[in-house]
Amino acid sequence: MQKKFKNKLFKTAALAVCGAMLMSGCSSAKQTGNKGNAITYPANGTYPVNCDDTLSMWMELNSSQSVLYSNFADSKCAQALEKQTGVHVEYQHPAAGLVSEQFNLLLTSGSLPDIIVGDWYHYGAQKALDEGIILQLNEILDKWAPNYKKVLEDRPEIATMLKTDKGDYYTFGFIRESDELGTYGGGMLRADWLKQLNLDVPETIDDWTAVLTAFKEKLNVESPLMLVNSASPFTSGFLTGAYGVTDDFYVEDGKVKYGPLEPGYKDFLLQMKQWYDSGLLDQNFAGADTKILENSMLNGKAGATYALVGGGMGAWMTSARATGNTEFDLVGAPYPVLNKGERPKFSQMDWQYTPLRAWSISRDCKNVELAAPLLDYCSRDEGYLLMNYGVEGETFEMKDGVPTFTDFALNNPDGRSLSDLLTDYTLGSSSGPCLQSLTVTEATRSYPQQTEAVKKWKESDIAEYKLPMVNFTQEENDELGTILTDLHAYQDESMFGFIMGTMDLSNWDSYLSQMKNIGAEKAIEIYQKAVDRYMNR
Repeated sequence: MQKKFKNKLFKTAALAVCGAMLMSGCSSAKQTGNKGNAITYPANGTYPVNCDDTLSMWMELNSSQSVLYSNFADSKCAQALEKQTGVHVEYQHPAAGLVSEQFNLLLTSGSLPDIIVGDWYHYGAQKALDEGIILQLNEILDKWAPNYKKVLEDRPEIATMLKTDKGDYYTFGFIRESDELGTYGGGMLRADWLKQLNLDVPETIDDWTAVLTAFKEKLNVESPLMLVNSASPFTSGFLTGAYGVTDDFYVEDGKVKYGPLEPGYKDFLLQMKQWYDSGLLDQNFAGADTKILENSMLNGKAGATYALVGGGMGAWMTSARATGNTEFDLVGAPYPVLNKGERPKFSQMDWQYTPLRAWSISRDCKNVELAAPLLDYCSRDEGYLLMNYGVEGETFEMKDGVPTFTDFALNNPDGRSLSDLLTDYTLGSSSGPCLQSLTVTEATRSYPQQTEAVKKWKESDIAEYKLPMVNFTQEENDELGTILTDLHAYQDESMFGFIMGTMDLSNWDSYLSQMKNIGAEKAIEIYQKAVDRYMNR
């Protein structure tokens, strides 16, 4: 928080451009929207606007938000956004647990809200454009969103991710300010136990074997390593990466591969079976969930796992301290390799653009000239601060040009953590149409162990192997949907079977044959075409 605040997005000239763009979008100081209400845009591009119009927006409330309010309009963030912009928004939310179903129902309802925050990646962004569900934004960005357009111009590699294969922009995206923000999961162990046993943080598979064995034999730990399959440790390359694969699709030398078909995946399974048979891997491997994992880590039944830096490491350390267990400590471990000194091939990493909650303008938007500038506002200086730091004078104040959290935010009188408070005051920590601040994210981490863990986890060559942000045609989407449902189900069943002994690895060729019968090679072919198109954007 000591670094000088440099908003890379906008200088004074950019604000002047904004004013000019707004005026060029209106033939005069007032623009009459399709609903017939006069919207006044100040000539200098400042806010709030003088507007009686209302926009509608469909968006999911995540679990952290829904604990605090039932409608986003009740959040401090929404209230501040309306005050600062002058634009009133009515928010619509799908029921928790039914987001995908209600999203699809919304798209076929015949009546759409002005703005939809949805998962266009899995639905198909080009499909949504071709079906006329959402608007192509290329000209809209030129006319009504100069600040967001500047963000894309400054980050051409991210701009590529935000286009379809036809070159169409379709969303105001949630963009991470730094690639470090895309890494937040990896292996972690009980640091206090390592210290007690005079052991180093493991780097190789052999190191892990030695540490887990010591946990079991010297500390009588019931499940030295406990994993939750839903947390996707193997997709991220945890343990699998030591054998040169993940359990999903990736790219190597321009060619798409599916890890579970590769020889390295069999070597990985052999190692996991050995750990399982030795009691080093949780015997309830197939049935553990996040609650069981949390209780096991806190109660000393497990000593190592794969988890997230916030909801895992940070939350568990806070819970332990709340019960008076001050010795409980966790340390992040680098992604394992086979030989000491090797650099991990894979690790958990999200691209700087995350597409699962993308802010798009619908075909039924009655006031595009109001909706686009509202979303663009989140990329101005004022909007960036609101989206990431909250409300000036409440959660932050400017000191020597640097946004600095207030005592109210850092030492909240109601005992709320900074992270919890910002869930109410911001959107930059989740998925707003904005840049996510690295400085703020680091400030929300309660323990230096978290920052050190992320530094270790991001040391890999994952950027060379991770699938790019590809788009699929509607035909490809339909075919992949059929294949992947059966493929992943069989692959999961086989993985558990091979590790837990209900399937014999001597039948590996039969397993490969069945994977290919289901359509693994066809899926690779579809991904390859999508990757090739992406590289030609």
